[in-house]
Amino acid sequence: GNFCLGMTGEQSEDWRGALVQGGDERIEPKEGSAGRNRYNLNPLDPEGLFYRGSCTCGVLSEDTLKTMGQFNERFIGGGDEDIWADEQRLRIQKIMDPSGRSEVFFGPSGTDLLYYPLLFARSLSIRPILNVLSCPEELGSGSRLAVAGKGFSLKTASGASQEKGALLHPDLGGEVIELPARTHEGHIRDRKSDIRSLIQLHSDKTVIVHLVFGSKSGIKDDLDVIESHPNVIWTVDLCQFRADPELIESLLSRGAMILITGSKFYQAPPFCGALLVPKTWADPLNEVSKDSAAGLSEIFVKSDIPGRFKSFRDCLKWSKNPSSRMRWECALTEMEACHAISRQDIDATIDEWNQVVCSAIEQHDQLDLIPDQAKTNASIVSFRVRDQHGFLGGQALKQLFDRLTMGNWEAELGYKRLFIGQPVCYGDKWFIRVALGSRSARLASGRAENWSTDVRMVNLMGDLAMNPKP
Repeated sequence: GNFCLGMTGEQSEDWRGALVQGGDERIEPKEGSAGRNRYNLNPLDPEGLFYRGSCTCGVLSEDTLKTMGQFNERFIGGGDEDIWADEQRLRIQKIMDPSGRSEVFFGPSGTDLLYYPLLFARSLSIRPILNVLSCPEELGSGSRLAVAGKGFSLKTASGASQEKGALLHPDLGGEVIELPARTHEGHIRDRKSDIRSLIQLHSDKTVIVHLVFGSKSGIKDDLDVIESHPNVIWTVDLCQFRADPELIESLLSRGAMILITGSKFYQAPPFCGALLVPKTWADPLNEVSKDSAAGLSEIFVKSDIPGRFKSFRDCLKWSKNPSSRMRWECALTEMEACHAISRQDIDATIDEWNQVVCSAIEQHDQLDLIPDQAKTNASIVSFRVRDQHGFLGGQALKQLFDRLTMGNWEAELGYKRLFIGQPVCYGDKWFIRVALGSRSARLASGRAENWSTDVRMVNLMGDLAMNPKP
């Protein structure tokens, strides 16, 4: 059956398992894999796991397991999902937008959120759309397709199959110009002048500029480039969500839309996306054509859209996606716990972790920090790995990732399982990442922590590179 239609009591006995529904194929367990998905992680099983991931695949914790128990009745159909979604909007705004400048639109994943700006562009004018995409190689794998209005997965949140790469609706299509994150040597590029000249050059189009603040390696675009232009929509990808609420308020006041997810820094199970849209941009959405909105009817559900956008909501087939609501409950549990601690304490903990991990990497002969590490977010550390023949390429690094995330490391780390960030490519070079999530930072905050398990993890990675499997 179609999950977004809601669940009967009999269907919901395994309500933990429902957390990996209502998204696309990335979160579903692979057959015969003990509940592991394509990231090699079972997001429902935190037992014996040392978690240093930075990707979409977060995992349940003791705290979020309790949250799921509290919301089980609501999850299996005991109430109005619009009311539940509105409560979650208010909780997000209380932390991220206390001035109330934004409307909160939900989406299954961070990648799905990229369809919204195309709709906003369409509701403004019929001019051609140009997407300027910053750091494409350091965004989620489907971003390049989604910004062009194309399907990026084989399956939608509603369970419908779709053709990967096919245009969802002619109104949503547009040209895409990509601005790479790094030079061939790995240094971070300054993309500001390129963005400004592209805006000038394409004054006859609606230009959507997709900036990123916290890419896979923690790159931060220079947000000073955001200036008011009548034909420009600014979006800032904060999906890693490693940012101060003050920054979010500043961006909203300058008219930028902000993409967030709860499943990276805040470690909720995948997926839970939300787009914060300044009210001035959101208002024209009620004028959007029924046709272009209908192109998204297998992706978004009515409760994803704030109630006042009735004409948009009326274009959508399904009323609810309870899995998405439950994942956001998990994310909000962690967000609120983290924001109850002073930002200075959390930042000091992250900085301390960063220094220990960077130092361990620098001391290991097989590991090299990638260039400009100091310019990236301190809660992500990215590095290259080499064996006796040189730096590992994509296939070898993926094999190392599989060994690390599928092995039992009780003897080496004191944990049965390990999870880290997936390999990333820039040009023809590859690196891997480790990251500190909100829960780990919160639990370590204010107490003496020597991060010895992290040092052992770093050494394990370098040692395994020199000892490939026979």
